[in-house]
Amino acid sequence: MKINGKVFNFLGDSITESVGASCYQKCFVALFANAHPDAVVNNYGLGGTRIAPQRVPSSIPQHDRDFIKRVDEMDERADLVCVFGGTNDYGHGDAPFGQFGDETLVCLTKK
Repeated sequence: MKINGKVFNFLGDSITESVGASCYQKCFVALFANAHPDAVVNNYGLGGTRIAPQRVPSSIPQHDRDFIKRVDEMDERADLVCVFGGTNDYGHGDAPFGQFGDETLVCLTKK
């Protein structure tokens, strides 16, 4: 895949944002950007957020900005969107998970 000139959006939680790295330059998004200086790399990581909307609002409003709500804030020119999440959904989320055979449609496209 030709990377030069491409636009990459990274959507995620605190791990994408860079929490846990010794500094921002050591997070995986920054390392990718450094390795591909001719690409446009956008970091849409936001700590405490979840993939799915939750049933009960969080005591920290930022955590309610789930991935689905943030799609419209991303660079529309993206050639690739990398989504990294699920830790917060599992650890302290209350969104329904579904079950085998569930065909509920969740649409992430812009309206």
